[in-house]
Amino acid sequence: MKCRFVSGMVTLAILACCRPVHAGDRSIVAKVNGVGISQEEFDRDWTSYLKNKGGGAPGAQDSPERVSGMKQEVLDALIGRELLWQEAQQKKIAADQARVAEEMEKAKKNFPSNEEYVKRLAESGFTESSFKDYLTRIFTIQRLIEAEIAKGVTVSDKDVHDFYVAHPEAMRTPEQVHARHILVKVDPKADAAAKEAARKKIEGILKEAKGGADFAELAKKYSDCPSKEKGGDLGSFQRGQMVKPFEEAAFSQKPGTISGVVETEFGYHIIKVEERTDASTVPEKQVSDRIREFLKYQKTNQAVTDHVRGLREKAKVEILKKL
Repeated sequence: MKCRFVSGMVTLAILACCRPVHAGDRSIVAKVNGVGISQEEFDRDWTSYLKNKGGGAPGAQDSPERVSGMKQEVLDALIGRELLWQEAQQKKIAADQARVAEEMEKAKKNFPSNEEYVKRLAESGFTESSFKDYLTRIFTIQRLIEAEIAKGVTVSDKDVHDFYVAHPEAMRTPEQVHARHILVKVDPKADAAAKEAARKKIEGILKEAKGGADFAELAKKYSDCPSKEKGGDLGSFQRGQMVKPFEEAAFSQKPGTISGVVETEFGYHIIKVEERTDASTVPEKQVSDRIREFLKYQKTNQAVTDHVRGLREKAKVEILKKL
């Protein structure tokens, strides 16, 4: 179970933005029961926090007060993680080293060679040994949460039902269309002659399709879209996932029918609708397991927050530097 004190991303995400804490780090921003949290450790988690928010440095829309609040949130999470680590040490809870080794292997497989892997580790401030230590700490805290906190979290059938009833829109599946298409590409900046040639080509293909030729085979033969390898099959999609002219044509057709020529910014298309599914409400039984898992996550996260709050009330926490 993931929580905001423990990241579940332990492969490329770690290598991309995380650095271990060394004795020579620039300065200490806080101490937890005498154990320092370094500026570098804060910077690492701050970078990760911003990436998870979908951006880089705070923008002009972020007031100094808002940025300060975000930084405090990151520091609080670091303090919470240190408190959980210290508790795990006191309770002699340790990470499963087989899992640590497995995650290291997963990380390594993301690179074409061991040399590239070691190079990325070094760029991120890790040796293989320090990377192992980092993962050991992460999985130790996760084990503490599972053993001491999450085990007490329960989700009743009533909890699941109440959530289902309270979120009707989330239980709706939108109208969908399953379609194939054939594309003849045209550069938007193409001259009239090139556009006319492309239109004549697509009209010729349309004539074959309307004449009974196999649409999938025509797509394989003529289409300029990568979907040609699958006979032009685009799978199922809902409104808002395709460019407007394509969407309007596809959703206006009956299953089994072939459109006329449809022009979009990509060129000229012909579309065959294979299947159409109306919007509907998903039965509670079908989503109950997912709702239960989501509620378990929510309750566990809250339980960890409450647990850390209790640990912090008893701990000596010193904030040494304004962030």
